[in-house]
Amino acid sequence: MKLQLFKQQRMLWIIPVLTLFCFYSCQVSVRHESGNKTVDHLKTVLNSPDKIRNQIQWEGDGGLQVVAAFLMTEEGALIDNNNLIEPGERLQLILRLSGWEQQEGKVQVGVGQQLTNSDGKLLMRNNDLFEGSAPVSAEDAKVFTLEMEVLNKTTIYPYYKAEFKIWNKNARQYVRGSYQFRLNKN
Repeated sequence: MKLQLFKQQRMLWIIPVLTLFCFYSCQVSVRHESGNKTVDHLKTVLNSPDKIRNQIQWEGDGGLQVVAAFLMTEEGALIDNNNLIEPGERLQLILRLSGWEQQEGKVQVGVGQQLTNSDGKLLMRNNDLFEGSAPVSAEDAKVFTLEMEVLNKTTIYPYYKAEFKIWNKNARQYVRGSYQFRLNKN
C-alpha cells in the first residue's frame, strides 16, 4: 500500500516582503522495485556502519526506533553530510523504523513536521499529515519519506531546522527528531 499526501502551506504575512513558501509531504513505504533510488540507498545505508547520517538527531519511546536515516534529493542523489542543497530543490528525509505495536497487522500512524529558520521563526508546521487516514500495514509503516522544500529563493537564511515526529495513535510510541540544512547562496 502506498499512501502519499501532498500539502502546501504559506507563511503568514508577518512582514509583507518576507513571505516564505514551503512544500512538504509524506510517503509511507517505498516500492521494492529494482532501480528505485530510495530502496537502493536504503540498502546501502543499512549495510554500512553509519546508519544515521546527515547529523539527524532522534529519540524514541515505546520501543519504536530509527534503524536508518538519511537525506537525499527528489532526483535520488544522496546528500552529503554538509546538508547543502540548491534553493528550490526538494529534500527527502528517509527513515527506516522498527518496533511498531500492531493491531491486526496494522498501525494508525501520525506524522508531523515543522520548519524554522536560523532566527528561530516558525516557517511551516503541520501537526498530522495523516489526520483522518486509515491505518496502514505494519510492513508499509517501516519506511517513511518526508519531503521538504523552501520555495523562496530570494531570502536565504544561514540554516533551516526541520523537526519531525512519527507516532502510533493506538499506542504510546513515537520517534521524533531534527536535522539542519542550508541553501546554497551562489
